[in-house]
Amino acid sequence: MKRVGLAVVALASLLLIPASSALAKGPPVSNMTMHFKDVTQTFDDVDPCTGQPAEITTTFSGVAHLSLFQDGTGHFTETDRGTFTLDYIEQNGKPDGDVDASGTFVDWDGGNGFFDQNGNPTGKGEQSFTLNGSGTFTDSGAPFRFHNNGHAVFDQFANPKIMFFKAHCH
Repeated sequence: MKRVGLAVVALASLLLIPASSALAKGPPVSNMTMHFKDVTQTFDDVDPCTGQPAEITTTFSGVAHLSLFQDGTGHFTETDRGTFTLDYIEQNGKPDGDVDASGTFVDWDGGNGFFDQNGNPTGKGEQSFTLNGSGTFTDSGAPFRFHNNGHAVFDQFANPKIMFFKAHCH
């Protein structure tokens, strides 16, 4: 539901001088922590329970950590807590401006390995995330809860070797 962590990865990659993989991993070359508060983002995605396309607006606060090592690898993690609204996208490809659901969420993501400035794998690595939340549908007042999680492992060429995504909703 957010991508503030990508900004941290991008900033850190600009500070990292390319290093030979022959160098020992050793202590981190750089450690960064970024706190953020009341960040608002609007983007198109899907309702985590129904899969219906929606315009989602989130407002969240959280913290991101990044460590970069001499061998060019990195470790990152981010945790956010916030609120969301969903406005379903109509057949004309646009939301109608009426909130269809709203609620709260907590999400976490992290990874280790070789990544570019946008957080995409460029070599051997792994990434994981969890998203938990609850909300209420505006029209019916019906409550819902969701839990989504995923994990991916990449080989030395950044090809996915293992990937899964699971979504639970009730």
